[in-house]
Amino acid sequence: MSQAEPSQPRPPHHTPVPEERSYDRPGKKPAAPFQPDPLKLEESGRRAGGTTFAVDWIISIFKYGVTTEALLRTLDRTEIDLMNFTGGFEPHQAYDGFISKVDDRYECGLCREGKRTRWKNQKDAPRHLRKFHFGLADVCKTWCVKRGRFPLLTVSDYIVISMQRERRIQQG
Repeated sequence: MSQAEPSQPRPPHHTPVPEERSYDRPGKKPAAPFQPDPLKLEESGRRAGGTTFAVDWIISIFKYGVTTEALLRTLDRTEIDLMNFTGGFEPHQAYDGFISKVDDRYECGLCREGKRTRWKNQKDAPRHLRKFHFGLADVCKTWCVKRGRFPLLTVSDYIVISMQRERRIQQG
């Protein structure tokens, strides 16, 4: 009868810790309610734990109203020079004031410390900012479904087809 040899301890396996990723998965978090008053948005950003620069930037960017156009507006050279931006990259659009570069990722300055949303690409920030901080998200008015061999159908068309099919089955 042979005895199993006691297992030898394995040397530590040095694998890099995977980088923490953050995604804005549709439908997982509710959208922020729209707040047209920049002063109230600023106060809400402070309570939520946003960075000082990002929270202060709310008033600068939305002084003429809280709109998608204001958020996506291209900054002119004097605005860029006056903002004293310390986000780790050269800002070009208004939303750049709400994000900063940390290592090779971009991070939302309006999210709470320790729970900041991060992206690989700078261009992914506006969707997050619009939906979760400013209540400017697009509302989907037409929902579609895929049913078997049919192409995408609107929900109303899907219901009609399903009801017709059910009638045919009942009639025999």
